[in-house]
Amino acid sequence: MPFVTEELWQRLPRGEAAPRSIMVSAYPAPCAAWRDTAAEAAMELIEESVHAVRSLRSAYNLPPSARPEVFFLAAEGAAADGAADTLAEQAWIVAALA
Repeated sequence: MPFVTEELWQRLPRGEAAPRSIMVSAYPAPCAAWRDTAAEAAMELIEESVHAVRSLRSAYNLPPSARPEVFFLAAEGAAADGAADTLAEQAWIVAALA
């Protein structure tokens, strides 16, 4: 959707030195301060959980309209407590994507 992107770029406030088009502007460089390893780990857990539920649905030949009740069992330990908290907080995401 390059036309939409260019239209948005044109409407952004920018200085005189900024390129006239997004097509010739520099690609943004990553900023180490923006990295959030805890958020990345939580998102990876959510992705793995959605994948596991989808795999089970496929293995049991459940139709897409079926909404089975799913339970997660975390192993004991500090990492399991964090995983259980993450899944409890983000259960709506797993339910929507699985």
